[in-house]
Amino acid sequence: MSAPLIITDCPRPRRAVADDFAPLLGDFDLDAFDKHDATIFGLDSDLRLAYFNEAWVRFACENEGTVDLVDPSKALESPVLRGITPDLRPFYRDAFRSVLDEQKVWDHTYDCSSPTTVRFFHVEVLPLHDPATDKRGLLMVNSFTEPIGPFPIRTPNPQPNPKNYISTEGFLTECSHCRRFRRVDRPEQWDWLPEYINNPPRPVSHGLCIVCLEYYYPR
Repeated sequence: MSAPLIITDCPRPRRAVADDFAPLLGDFDLDAFDKHDATIFGLDSDLRLAYFNEAWVRFACENEGTVDLVDPSKALESPVLRGITPDLRPFYRDAFRSVLDEQKVWDHTYDCSSPTTVRFFHVEVLPLHDPATDKRGLLMVNSFTEPIGPFPIRTPNPQPNPKNYISTEGFLTECSHCRRFRRVDRPEQWDWLPEYINNPPRPVSHGLCIVCLEYYYPR
């Protein structure tokens, strides 16, 4: 299987809506959504992408997204959980299912930083329901927010020594949230290494550092 192609020539931002999802958006002003800076998108009851606004396309282009994220023929009906790291899929799957079943709004703040910029996002998940057909879906509003919580200062570690981070199995372990890397000599220590995010010297597996685990997923 060939690797997905990275966007090199950003298409003109344009919304996309799956035909069978359009009735769930009937009361919304999609033109206004396209003027919004937030990435707004919809999921059907099977958690497949069914709608996205223009900001979705802009965000994909600005963050080295793949071509299939902005091509409606490939993006629509694709499972949204596929784009979430495996260790976090159960958390988001259960949350989305709960919104569908209970028809209650759910929101969540998370860290999705780039190698050079601390970026926090807040996602609000709104239940959609068409009483005439009993069809259900989700509307997601994903926007930038200010950093919150007891997060360590991000100080790049100059010229990291690979032997401090590569496990005996030959993997780096990256936190799925804050994107720091775990040290093998001090497993409780996770370091911010921008150069490894862009060009990891070895294959990367994912986990959760203790701060993100306890802050985002309290027991």
